[in-house]
Amino acid sequence: MFMFFFLMIRRPPRSTQSRSSAASDVYKRQAVAYEDFYFSSDFKEIDIETYIRSIVTNLIAQYDNNNKVLYKIESDKMHASIDEVVPIGLILSELVSNSIRYGAGQDGMVKLDISFCKVGEKYELLVKDNGLGISTETLNNIDKSLGLSLVKMMASA
Repeated sequence: MFMFFFLMIRRPPRSTQSRSSAASDVYKRQAVAYEDFYFSSDFKEIDIETYIRSIVTNLIAQYDNNNKVLYKIESDKMHASIDEVVPIGLILSELVSNSIRYGAGQDGMVKLDISFCKVGEKYELLVKDNGLGISTETLNNIDKSLGLSLVKMMASA
C-alpha cells in the first residue's frame, strides 16, 4: 500500500492540449519509469534512492529546457523488487513532471524536495515544489485529470 503527498500550482486550462496528448505525456513518463529496468541485471534488489534519482534526472532532462530546476532527494537506504518500485516510479514520474511544468516560484525556478521512506508497512513519498499549490477545484475534480487520477489510483492500491 502506498501513501503520497504533493503540492503543485494551479494548472492552466487544457484548451490547447487534447486528451490524447495528455495521455501521450503520461505514457512517456511511464516509459521513463520503466527504462532503467531494461538495463538492470537484478529485478529483485533495486536500490530505491538510485531509482528515484534516475527518474528525477531523466524527467528534468525531458522537461527543463532552461535549467531552472533544482532538486534535493532524501531516501531511506533500502532495496525493493520490481513489483514494489514500478508503482513508486509511476507516481513519482507524474508528480515530478507536473512540478517541473507547473511548479515554478515567482523567481521562475522550480525547487523540488523529494523524500521517500518506509513507515510501518507503507511507503511514504513526498514531492514538494515551490509553486503556488494545486487549486481546491482541481483537488475536488481529481478524476478529471488523467495524471492525478492515475496517481490517486496507484497510491491507494
